[in-house]
Amino acid sequence: MSPKRTAEPTTDGPGMVRTTVVLPEGLWKAAKIRALEDGDLRTVIIKALEAYLAGLRKKGGR
Repeated sequence: MSPKRTAEPTTDGPGMVRTTVVLPEGLWKAAKIRALEDGDLRTVIIKALEAYLAGLRKKGGR
């Protein structure tokens, strides 16, 4: 499934895409709290996805 593209310019910069995800409320709240400590929610989510995908590569995943 491709990310939704908009014709509107964004402040996200080149190479970035916008997406929407539905998260369990508890997970979202925990991530927001972590974001208060580490910067912003987007950075927390990006770091978490990068760590998860790096772990898959080490285990011989995709």
